[in-house]
Amino acid sequence: MVFRSLGKARDANKNRVAKAKRERQTAQQAVKRREQEQQRLREDEDRARLQEDRDRQERLRREEDTRTLQQRESDRWQHDERFQGNHHE
Repeated sequence: MVFRSLGKARDANKNRVAKAKRERQTAQQAVKRREQEQQRLREDEDRARLQEDRDRQERLRREEDTRTLQQRESDRWQHDERFQGNHHE
Protein backbone atom coordinates (compact mmCIF):
# COMPACT_ATOMS: atom_id res chain seq x y z
CA MET A 1 0.00 0.00 0.00
CA VAL A 2 2.76 2.42 0.93
CA PHE A 3 4.62 1.53 -2.23
CA ARG A 4 1.56 2.18 -4.32
CA SER A 5 1.18 5.65 -2.74
CA LEU A 6 4.86 6.38 -3.32
CA GLY A 7 4.51 5.29 -6.95
CA LYS A 8 1.50 7.54 -7.45
CA ALA A 9 3.30 10.45 -5.80
CA ARG A 10 6.37 9.87 -7.97
CA ASP A 11 4.19 9.70 -11.12
CA ALA A 12 2.29 12.84 -10.08
CA ASN A 13 5.59 14.64 -9.49
CA LYS A 14 6.93 13.53 -12.89
CA ASN A 15 3.72 14.77 -14.50
CA ARG A 16 4.01 18.14 -12.71
CA VAL A 17 7.64 18.50 -13.80
CA ALA A 18 6.80 17.53 -17.39
CA LYS A 19 3.85 19.95 -17.45
CA ALA A 20 5.99 22.78 -16.06
CA LYS A 21 8.66 22.02 -18.66
CA ARG A 22 6.08 22.11 -21.49
CA GLU A 23 4.64 25.39 -20.19
CA ARG A 24 8.13 26.90 -19.93
CA GLN A 25 8.95 25.78 -23.48
CA THR A 26 5.64 27.15 -24.76
CA ALA A 27 6.33 30.49 -23.07
CA GLN A 28 9.86 30.58 -24.51
CA GLN A 29 8.52 29.81 -27.97
CA ALA A 30 5.95 32.61 -27.63
CA VAL A 31 8.71 35.05 -26.64
CA LYS A 32 10.82 33.90 -29.58
CA ARG A 33 7.88 34.31 -31.99
CA ARG A 34 7.23 37.84 -30.68
CA GLU A 35 10.90 38.74 -31.07
CA GLN A 36 10.94 37.35 -34.61
CA GLU A 37 7.77 39.29 -35.47
CA GLN A 38 9.26 42.49 -34.06
CA GLN A 39 12.44 41.90 -36.06
CA ARG A 40 10.41 41.29 -39.21
CA LEU A 41 8.45 44.51 -38.63
CA ARG A 42 11.69 46.47 -38.13
CA GLU A 43 13.10 45.01 -41.34
CA ASP A 44 9.87 45.84 -43.20
CA GLU A 45 10.02 49.42 -41.91
CA ASP A 46 13.67 49.69 -42.94
CA ARG A 47 12.88 48.38 -46.43
CA ALA A 48 9.96 50.79 -46.75
CA ARG A 49 12.13 53.71 -45.61
CA LEU A 50 14.85 52.77 -48.10
CA GLN A 51 12.28 52.46 -50.89
CA GLU A 52 10.89 55.90 -50.01
CA ASP A 53 14.42 57.32 -50.17
CA ARG A 54 15.03 55.69 -53.57
CA ASP A 55 11.68 56.96 -54.84
CA ARG A 56 12.45 60.47 -53.59
CA GLN A 57 15.89 60.42 -55.22
CA GLU A 58 14.37 59.20 -58.49
CA ARG A 59 11.70 61.90 -58.37
CA LEU A 60 14.33 64.58 -57.73
CA ARG A 61 16.46 63.25 -60.59
CA ARG A 62 13.48 63.35 -62.96
CA GLU A 63 12.60 66.88 -61.84
CA GLU A 64 16.20 67.98 -62.45
CA ASP A 65 16.17 66.31 -65.88
CA THR A 66 12.93 68.13 -66.71
CA ARG A 67 14.39 71.47 -65.62
CA THR A 68 17.52 70.83 -67.67
CA LEU A 69 15.46 69.95 -70.73
CA GLN A 70 13.29 73.03 -70.29
CA GLN A 71 16.38 75.22 -69.93
CA ARG A 72 17.92 73.74 -73.08
CA GLU A 73 14.68 74.29 -74.98
CA SER A 74 14.51 77.87 -73.72
CA ASP A 75 18.14 78.49 -74.70
CA ARG A 76 17.49 77.02 -78.15
CA TRP A 77 14.46 79.29 -78.65
CA GLN A 78 16.46 82.33 -77.57
CA HIS A 79 19.27 81.35 -79.89
CA ASP A 80 16.85 80.83 -82.79
CA GLU A 81 15.17 84.18 -82.11
CA ARG A 82 18.53 85.97 -81.99
CA PHE A 83 19.70 84.20 -85.12
CA GLN A 84 16.50 85.08 -86.98
CA GLY A 85 16.69 88.66 -85.70
CA ASN A 86 20.32 89.04 -86.79
CA HIS A 87 19.71 87.28 -90.08
CA HIS A 88 16.93 89.65 -91.14
CA GLU A 89 18.86 92.84 -90.46
